[in-house]
Amino acid sequence: MSKSKLKIISTAGAESFLSGLIMDVKDLYKRDINLYNKFIKKAAEYSEEEQYRNTTEHFLIVVEK
Repeated sequence: MSKSKLKIISTAGAESFLSGLIMDVKDLYKRDINLYNKFIKKAAEYSEEEQYRNTTEHFLIVVEK
C-alpha cells in the first residue's frame, strides 16, 4: 500500500467465524431469531480477529488517504 499512499485502518472477514456455515445459519434464523441475532453480533465483534478474518469468503479493507 506504500505506493498508493493509503494507510490501512482495519481489515475484517465479512462472515467471521460463520464462514462456511450458511445452511446452519439460515436454519437458525428460521428456528430462533434471537439466538441468530446473538451469533451475528458475535461474528461482527470477532470479524477482525486473524483466525476468522483469514478464513472468510469476503475480505474487507478499510483505508485512509
